[in-house]
Amino acid sequence: MQGMRFVVWQNRERPLPAAALQVISATVNIVLSLLAVFVLRLGGLGRILGATSAGVLTAVFCVISLSREQAATRPTATDIRALLRFGLPLMPHTLAAALLTSADRFAVSAQLGSGALGIYGAASQLGMIIPVLADAATKAYVPTMYRLLSRRSIWSRLRVVAITYLSVPGWILVAVVLWGVLLLAGPVLLGAQYLDAIGLAIWFLLGGAVGGIYMNIAGLFFFTGNTEWISVASVASSLLALLIATRAVSAFGLAGGGATYLAAQIALLAAAWALSRRVSPMPWHRPALALALLFRELPKRR
Repeated sequence: MQGMRFVVWQNRERPLPAAALQVISATVNIVLSLLAVFVLRLGGLGRILGATSAGVLTAVFCVISLSREQAATRPTATDIRALLRFGLPLMPHTLAAALLTSADRFAVSAQLGSGALGIYGAASQLGMIIPVLADAATKAYVPTMYRLLSRRSIWSRLRVVAITYLSVPGWILVAVVLWGVLLLAGPVLLGAQYLDAIGLAIWFLLGGAVGGIYMNIAGLFFFTGNTEWISVASVASSLLALLIATRAVSAFGLAGGGATYLAAQIALLAAAWALSRRVSPMPWHRPALALALLFRELPKRR
């Protein structure tokens, strides 16, 4: 329900209530969990009960809020068919995404042991900064993207193309800057046993940057409702990760695992871009015109 409430606010371009809901929900989760664990002394069960209670309270609030805005109505058979048509093809995508981010870890654990996996896991967590930023940026951008696509004009599509092209150097620059910050601050923040994770983090930062670019392309599949094609891209890239992970780790150690992650993200982006040309043809071949329109903001109304 929290996701539904968030999406409605997002589509209505109301980011402040959406952000507040996420912050409040997380705060309630933490407070209830701490009370259950430390005050009621329920241990691990307290953590589960705290998270469950927070989820129930958030869901109740969301139902009431949606009902008051008349955004929640009784679903019809047509609604159910549309939801199934949209959601069922995403099941392989969800499973493949989990495999995509785990194939390299399985190879590291199997070949290099738990100690190496600890360093590798620390590096991947440092790299998670980019996906968090990309998720926030995408959620802020999606309503604008959908509004432009709904106009069905070449000028609006050119703007979407321009933003996507600009995201390439933009996310790569963010990844490099963050890596520089980690190189400077990492020795202070991390223990001596995890210092090797700092250099390794560049693979995950760049992989996250590629993922940020991919999320712009993925929006085309969600806008058109052709979600089966994004599953095709995810499954193909996850299979590639499985095929190369073992050999890469065997040949290059931890760096091989990081390279596998980056290669899988690049494959996902390439597959999604290629398939998007079938689902929602865009003027990708006109980058100069697209960028000129975006910078000049001409024409503003189409």
